[in-house]
Amino acid sequence: MINSSDYFIKFQWSHLFDEIKKFSLQYIKDESSFGNHTVVAWPELPDSIVALLPIRPDLLQVFRVRPNVAGGIHKDGVGRLCALNVPLSGSDGSIFQWYADSPEIVENFIPTAPARRLAIYSEHGLPMPIVETQTELPTLVNNNSWHRVNNVANSEFRWTASVRFNGNPTFANVNAALLKMGQTPQ
Repeated sequence: MINSSDYFIKFQWSHLFDEIKKFSLQYIKDESSFGNHTVVAWPELPDSIVALLPIRPDLLQVFRVRPNVAGGIHKDGVGRLCALNVPLSGSDGSIFQWYADSPEIVENFIPTAPARRLAIYSEHGLPMPIVETQTELPTLVNNNSWHRVNNVANSEFRWTASVRFNGNPTFANVNAALLKMGQTPQ
């Protein structure tokens, strides 16, 4: 049986997530100038937010996904075992999906980004997701499993802040640290 908590943990909104969102909203830009799934900013988090996090952040990325598109299935790879995603806007109808290793997925290492692995679909076609969730709440996501954002059913741009952690801690370690500091799972 698949345990969704191996892939994602949703958290209730809290002061920490409100502060990340408030800071990140300034990076929402003109939507027409970007591709389908784009990192639009890599700002340094202010010390006031760093102090709220249980593990020192490595970076913050602000992602934008076009309406009515699905991202490629991928693993973020070395240096990105997990991320803490905070929705900024346009999350209604947007789904995060995870996939099992299967004959439908063939790894393709990208020479310009060797730590990231993109899935190329074999002759068997697109695999079915094994776990999926809406993206409306702050969510710790496992980036070391095949996953993608599916925004096909969403008529809006989806904007998300994504915190990556120093030292590349595991999904389980970041979850434990968030729980220890009092963050409440949904």
